[in-house]
Amino acid sequence: MKVGLITCEKLPKLTRSDQLLIPKFLREGIHAEPVVWSDKAVDWKRYDHVIIRSCWDYHERAEAFIKWLIEMKALGISMMNPVDVILANHDKIYLRQLEQKGISIVPTIWLEKVQRDYICKKLEERGWKKAVLKPVISASAFHTYLLNGYEDIPALPKVDHLQFMLQEFQNEIEQEGEWSIIFFNKEFSHAVLKKPGTGDFRVQREFGGSYQLKYPGNTIVDQAGKILDHYSQPILYARIDGIIRNNEFILMEIELIEPELFLSDVSLQKRFVKSFVGML
Repeated sequence: MKVGLITCEKLPKLTRSDQLLIPKFLREGIHAEPVVWSDKAVDWKRYDHVIIRSCWDYHERAEAFIKWLIEMKALGISMMNPVDVILANHDKIYLRQLEQKGISIVPTIWLEKVQRDYICKKLEERGWKKAVLKPVISASAFHTYLLNGYEDIPALPKVDHLQFMLQEFQNEIEQEGEWSIIFFNKEFSHAVLKKPGTGDFRVQREFGGSYQLKYPGNTIVDQAGKILDHYSQPILYARIDGIIRNNEFILMEIELIEPELFLSDVSLQKRFVKSFVGML
């Protein structure tokens, strides 16, 4: 069996943690190799299955990425996660749909325009003293800004082609941290607690953030798992990000495209591969 581990031009050999999956696949009799999604020379029919892993440019090339996904579906390529799941997840408007189904999400305003006066008005209407502004199609804190008070709105990006959302800042991120609860084949695998670096609000390591493997408790894992119940299709991997308040999990986002899965531990790498084999 041949599996393509999908990556991007910036990371043609995958991230280090994703590279560690290759020998684990080989032990299962599966030849896995990195392949760049935007490489026009790739013969996709060579692969029995493809798994999206390090496509960390999809949000910057959203139109081309969506076109590629549709082409892959038309070719009948077996993709994990499925194309329809990825298409539904690439725009954070899915959070509104989940909220309508009763899922608790971080308070969110879906902006019609990105103008200072308009944003000030929305903040005042909600009484938010602190908020995060970010595009609905984004990853790795792309064009993400912390607004600390009505008068502390920085020069806004000139990105008319992007739609933005505004979320009330959650103090739990600074106090306890942000949770990532990770599922393989819809079964709980592990969780990490991510914390921002000193003087920053972003939890990504490139901005000084840190993480540790930690178990949030059965109640929280069950709540996160119930969010996945809203997806009827098979899902190889899901990372559910949020905060915990009064023993309730509050959703920030669901990562179903190319999330870091925090696979530094060998046992987790093996579990990922075993989950893939189990789905087959």
